[in-house]
Amino acid sequence: MKMSDYLPWFKALLGDFQKIAKRQLENYIVPTFVYDSAGAQGWVAEAGSALTAVFPPSHHCSKEWSRLCPGMQPNNSHGGTLEQLLGVFQAATKQLQEGRLGSLIDGIRAETENELLDQASILLEAKHLAAATVISGGALESHLKHLVTKNNLPVDGAGSIERYNTAISRARNDGTIEVYSTTDTKQVTAWGGMRNDAAHAPMAFSRTQTEVQLMIELIRQFIQRVS
Repeated sequence: MKMSDYLPWFKALLGDFQKIAKRQLENYIVPTFVYDSAGAQGWVAEAGSALTAVFPPSHHCSKEWSRLCPGMQPNNSHGGTLEQLLGVFQAATKQLQEGRLGSLIDGIRAETENELLDQASILLEAKHLAAATVISGGALESHLKHLVTKNNLPVDGAGSIERYNTAISRARNDGTIEVYSTTDTKQVTAWGGMRNDAAHAPMAFSRTQTEVQLMIELIRQFIQRVS
């Protein structure tokens, strides 16, 4: 799904919640409802899928959803637990409606890039130099894609480290915007070359462990510095 599809999806699920059959229990001071088990479980499954598609496990909404879901039993769909889940889903929908999805996605992207670099470091320690170089290059490519998308820069052909780097260099040279410096451009080109060497001829990859370690560390610094 596209990002623009998420909010309508969430709003539709809020509407679906109102369609769940329920009956009010008698002799309660505060109105208390019991919901149809099948309808409640179906809604929780659909809403959980939506949350999982948008929000990472570390997000507060995801954590609250995971905490509350075990209380939902097929034969015990009481209003308190189900309506608490509804509250979490309403909060998530509000974040989308207020345009906070962009910062959320940036957080997910940054977390993913860091995880890739961490994986590269683990591979490096095991002396899998070519694999470590390819993985760290993947983190760099992801970040470059973010930069060209953020700055609405045209890219010639399918995305790659060199094509993203060229688009950013072209924007700087024609005075549109300076995303990063000429020195950075040369460094990105060098990293892209290392990544290509490792990906296309891993058995012939001749870089040292020190060189690959420096590449990983400098890419991490670059990502933190140029956002």
